[in-house]
Amino acid sequence: MPRGMATLAHVTRLPILPAYTLRSGPLQHAWRVLQPVVGDAASDRESAVRETTQRVFRQMEEIIRRYPEQYFWFNRRWILDPLK
Repeated sequence: MPRGMATLAHVTRLPILPAYTLRSGPLQHAWRVLQPVVGDAASDRESAVRETTQRVFRQMEEIIRRYPEQYFWFNRRWILDPLK
């Protein structure tokens, strides 16, 4: 999992504000904002980054389970290269 957002949040001591969009009609989307995720400033960096990342992705997982028809993961590692 990408750790950049949690690392940046830990270093700056700022919360992460997870958000997502839902298709609500043709060419229409609605934004939703989730609960802020605040890292534990007292923890060592590695522990804080791991815990913050897990908390953000737990929220994302809940949204994906609630609206699976709206989820699409596009990552190059899943694309077959027809030239190979």
